[in-house]
Amino acid sequence: MKKMAEKKKFGEKPKTSLVWRAAQFHNPRRGALWSIGVVAVCLILAGVFFVIKSYLAALGMVLLPVVIFQLARTSPKIIEFKLTPEGIKINDQLLSYQNFKSFWITETPLGSTLNFEPRKVWRSFTTINLSNFKPERAADYLAHFLPEEPTRGEVLHDQLVRLFKL
Repeated sequence: MKKMAEKKKFGEKPKTSLVWRAAQFHNPRRGALWSIGVVAVCLILAGVFFVIKSYLAALGMVLLPVVIFQLARTSPKIIEFKLTPEGIKINDQLLSYQNFKSFWITETPLGSTLNFEPRKVWRSFTTINLSNFKPERAADYLAHFLPEEPTRGEVLHDQLVRLFKL
């Protein structure tokens, strides 16, 4: 936090950009046990819904494994990320720093991620995979534009996705 205050005090804003390429999302290995677990949980839930006569929900639980398996087969695309003086550029989409309250970097078993909290409540958090890019460089650059919250951890949504290997 101290670094950020010093940088803003002197009005130093970087004129260059930081660029890296990384996978759109982590693609965990899923074994046969994972597949059996997905089917078992969905069938149990389908049975519960059937017993309470919620037939549409039961049908949804029977079809849910098909959707989950289809999504699990999706391979991540390699995306270009760019931190510029104007904002965060993800491929061709520019997200202004004004859309975010703060940022923080999280270390997970799968690598480092750059996280942004939105200003608007109904917007979702933005999480960017840093891949092999040095987290310190990103933090130093972003400190010119946004406050850093180094004590924050991984967003709940990302924890659940990692836990269930989705």
